[in-house]
Amino acid sequence: EAYRYRPNGEIGIFYLNGNIYIKELHDEPDGVYLISLNQKYRPIQVLESDSFKIFGKVIGKCKVTSWG
Repeated sequence: EAYRYRPNGEIGIFYLNGNIYIKELHDEPDGVYLISLNQKYRPIQVLESDSFKIFGKVIGKCKVTSWG
């Protein structure tokens, strides 16, 4: 089901095998990958046998300067 709609190159919220990720999705010829914007993290390949869902697309961010 999740493989039908793949927002290639967009940042989204993804469920993969019990974990939640906010990453960039890449649909490449050799497979689908979740890519971190922080280069210290390696890409995560999404396999067809994985439990994978797309929860949503990140459309913006906000900066919080103080709490309270």
